Amino acid sequence: MATALREGYGVRKSLVEAYAWLKLYAGTVPGSIVGRVYMNELALNMDTEALGRAEALAAEFKAGNWHPPVALAIPEGDSRLKLGGITFNGKSSLAVINGKTLAEGEAASVSIKSGTLNIKCLKIEEDSVLISVDGEGATRLLHLK
Repeated sequence: MATALREGYGVRKSLVEAYAWLKLYAGTVPGSIVGRVYMNELALNMDTEALGRAEALAAEFKAGNWHPPVALAIPEGDSRLKLGGITFNGKSSLAVINGKTLAEGEAASVSIKSGTLNIKCLKIEEDSVLISVDGEGATRLLHLK
């Protein structure tokens, strides 16, 4: 949850909420070390006021008063980007977007009419690919045509 909130994957980006979720995770046995490391890294990108709000929100969460984040709708397609194909081969999948071949987790600069876009391939499905575009808060879903 913290990663989704920190990066804006499918939800509105919120460092305060991401920190609060990490604070809860850091209070568990499996999250005691890893959760604190991520929480401290996130704190470096927040000011004192935001950290105070995050601590207060974490206390609310711990008391059982949390609200589920509202999932953002994933915009369908992008006229600047064309999904040329998808290949599955046992362990990994590849997607061809505007002539660039990407695996899940890989990023690339792709050519468009007005220049280039920096994209990251997040998830490859049977007939679609979920991507993020630098500078945009929402992910995009590209479909094979």
